[in-house]
Amino acid sequence: MRSVTIVCISDTHELHREIDVPQGDLLLHAGDFTMFSKSLGAIQDFDEWLGELPHRHKIVIPGNHEFFLSSDPSRRSLLSNATVLIDEQIEVLGLKILGFTYNTALRWGVRQEFSRRTG
Repeated sequence: MRSVTIVCISDTHELHREIDVPQGDLLLHAGDFTMFSKSLGAIQDFDEWLGELPHRHKIVIPGNHEFFLSSDPSRRSLLSNATVLIDEQIEVLGLKILGFTYNTALRWGVRQEFSRRTG
């Protein structure tokens, strides 16, 4: 069995270029990469930055600051350099990754929602 290195970051609030991101197989950004979704330029810069990183797989789960994504999931196309999970699950490198937005976690409770979706 091959080991997998997961790099998990969050709450970068448009300061993503100021952090030194470790090498890994999977980069998981667990929300709040913007300052309340106010700047399209900042969202585009975040996407460009994701594209510059060497991680083979990149996943973004919107936080409470990314209401532009949770209010209209079609906007996930603004992040072309990552897979955006909005209340859904994918399998990557043999791992099940379940991405709940902040609002779903509050509304349903993470344990209840996880059980409902995974059986």
